[in-house]
Amino acid sequence: MDVFLLGQRRDVRGDAAEALRRYAGRVGEITAEAGLDALERAVGGAHVVVDALLGTGVDGTARGLGASAIERLNHVTAMGEDRPPQPPVVALDLPSGLSADRGAPTGPTVRATLTATFGGHKRALLLEPAAGWAGQVVVIPLGLPDGETERDVTTFLLEDGDARSALTPRPADAH
Repeated sequence: MDVFLLGQRRDVRGDAAEALRRYAGRVGEITAEAGLDALERAVGGAHVVVDALLGTGVDGTARGLGASAIERLNHVTAMGEDRPPQPPVVALDLPSGLSADRGAPTGPTVRATLTATFGGHKRALLLEPAAGWAGQVVVIPLGLPDGETERDVTTFLLEDGDARSALTPRPADAH
């Protein structure tokens, strides 16, 4: 398994720093554009790619090294008529570069095959064109207290069961 960090280990703070401290494997630090060559090679030979480049709290457009990493990742994992299938990309919480609250990408954004989002849906995962960058979305419960994920929610997902309960059953021979 190859793990890459955009930046230097010593600059990581908070929960991410604690997780990085506990991780016993090798972490490749990428601090310049030249380091993205190793990332591109690793992605090209991977069975699956996990996108955790940028955190949910990041706001604004990906820039610099982050933007370049996203563009390279998308280039290597893109499929086309003249390219064999590439490894699936699993985004953690949101595809990197996508804002949780906006309905459209504002810059370079990882094109995910699957997004494992935590706690509940984010607005961007429900609204096009942003939702198209997420692929299949799976919500991972975090064990939050009842009602916590609904607090201050202004966007809702209308599912089959919601519509079904609002419609009266019709006879099988009805038009």
